Amino acid sequence: MPDSAGFRFNSDRVVFSGINLKQSMPTRVTVNKLTFDRMNFFLVLKKAKEKKKTRFDLDMSFIQSYAGLMAGLKVDTTYLKDISLQYYTVGDSSVKSVKVNDIALKVRGINIDTTMASLGMRDMVKNMTIDLRGRSYITNDSMYEIQSGLIRYDFPRKAIVVDSFYVMPRYPRKTFFEKARYQTDRVKLFGKRMELRDFDFDDFFDNDHIHFGMLRLDEADLRLYRDMKYPLKPGVYKPMPQEILRNLTQKITVDTVDIRDSYLLYGEYSKKSENPGIAYFENFNIMAYHLTNNFSVIPDTTNFLIRMNTKVMGDARLDATLRFPLMSLDDEFFITANSEKMDMTKLSQLTENILGISIVSGKGRIVYSDIKGDNIESSGTMLFKYRKFKLKMYDTEKSKVSSGFFAPVFNFMINGLMIKSYNPRFARTPRKGIVYYKRDTQRSVINYLWKSLLSGMLSTMGINTKEQRQQKKIIKKGED
Repeated sequence: MPDSAGFRFNSDRVVFSGINLKQSMPTRVTVNKLTFDRMNFFLVLKKAKEKKKTRFDLDMSFIQSYAGLMAGLKVDTTYLKDISLQYYTVGDSSVKSVKVNDIALKVRGINIDTTMASLGMRDMVKNMTIDLRGRSYITNDSMYEIQSGLIRYDFPRKAIVVDSFYVMPRYPRKTFFEKARYQTDRVKLFGKRMELRDFDFDDFFDNDHIHFGMLRLDEADLRLYRDMKYPLKPGVYKPMPQEILRNLTQKITVDTVDIRDSYLLYGEYSKKSENPGIAYFENFNIMAYHLTNNFSVIPDTTNFLIRMNTKVMGDARLDATLRFPLMSLDDEFFITANSEKMDMTKLSQLTENILGISIVSGKGRIVYSDIKGDNIESSGTMLFKYRKFKLKMYDTEKSKVSSGFFAPVFNFMINGLMIKSYNPRFARTPRKGIVYYKRDTQRSVINYLWKSLLSGMLSTMGINTKEQRQQKKIIKKGED
């Protein structure tokens, strides 16, 4: 391992092709192609309680030895084959290392001045492309395989570009869940292109702070499935977003997250059905701001802000804004949302196999929702307008609307007594739904936000919990 912090490399053999020399001495050399047959890279980052600011330099001694003869070197394209990369993080009392072998690099636009004692990569390289040669990474639990296409770094733009990537389960569905033993999401993820812009090298090497100006993800396809036949893992705890950031040991900041034209699907297998209930979101777009755990430098009023829009079940557009105050020790959040009119029968794809209920008719839309919550509970109000809403019992085993003995009783109880089929009723003021949901710490924050939204929709239809009925009474007294 090199003794000092920085970036070092060496090579056993270098081949120059298409050399042009300037006649004066020391000459300047232009090379069409430069090939390194075997390369060894060493990256050393030192962590200390009192760290002196150090420029992150390259050791160019192998070229500077020819400075008397060569004043400069310009290379159009450089190929680096059979690379070995060794990364070291040196603490006060420990050394951590990562080694990667058998990768290749393609570098364009190298321009070196040999009279300079040291050079920064931004001073001498246009862009660099990493070819992992089809290598994949197996996660520590052996459940997933991860692979990416070409990875390019553009030095003038300080941008990392990944052409494509995927995360795939290594086992068929039933085998996967059997190996997992407890409830977990089986994830399939594909991304067409990911770009990380404006990486701050100085902030990383001087302050151990990973800081990107933007993360942009294009045409991602994320599919998650969960099998509810399995129990929850004992003691499992799902933190809120602010708590996740507080618990990170690595300082990280992403100023803007931009997700475009993506697809999200969630499927759930119930205990009684072999087919999953699914909900999917097309044309999924997100703009998020101020994702950071560098709390010492941000104002107390800073929010992690998410603005999203999507087509629910490929039908109606949903717009939502989520706000998470980063300095809130109660992990507060705020949600506003509205949607276009939706054909509610499309939600049967979710309700039939999970709840045993089929939505046979109805159209509705969220006019507005005003929800707030913290790490204990959520509350608020919602205006959800709908008409001709009707349910029927669904036989999950036979995968069809039930016609059994109890089906008519169920249909009467639900549609005649419990569920209100119209909001508003003819010539009436629309009913407001009351939002209330107590957080289940064994479920994710996405589950928490969805259940909060769902509680307001059900309240509008006439299904209220004890807490919602009490809140309705308080609101009614205030109006009187």
